[in-house]
Amino acid sequence: AKGTVIVYALDGVTFREHVREMMMNQVTETRRYVDNVPVFQKLTPVQRDMVAQAAVYEEFVDGEILFRQGDVGDGIYLLRFGETVVVVNDQTVWRYTQAGDFFGERALMVASEKRAATVKSLGESSCFKILAK
Repeated sequence: AKGTVIVYALDGVTFREHVREMMMNQVTETRRYVDNVPVFQKLTPVQRDMVAQAAVYEEFVDGEILFRQGDVGDGIYLLRFGETVVVVNDQTVWRYTQAGDFFGERALMVASEKRAATVKSLGESSCFKILAK
């Protein structure tokens, strides 16, 4: 490298503590979303924690397809921010606009259920995805 270089170092213990704290913060945030989804209401607190830990955070750009009508459903989406539009047979039928809105829940109830609609992002959006398996 040419010029001045600044290097930061972190010992292993401190690094692991920071990673653990970040993971716990994400699980806590995800749990707030999980707690508001009716399909998860009958689960025990420990089971809901397990669902929150299994969630995957995904970000989407404008126009990006989250899933397509006819695809086999593989999980439920919990909207964190942004907006999504639901399209059935090339017709817009619904919009999800609020943090905490959820869609794709049929994938949790029926194995190999095909998606009834296409969902795509309007602008930037992010979701927590919880896989059915």
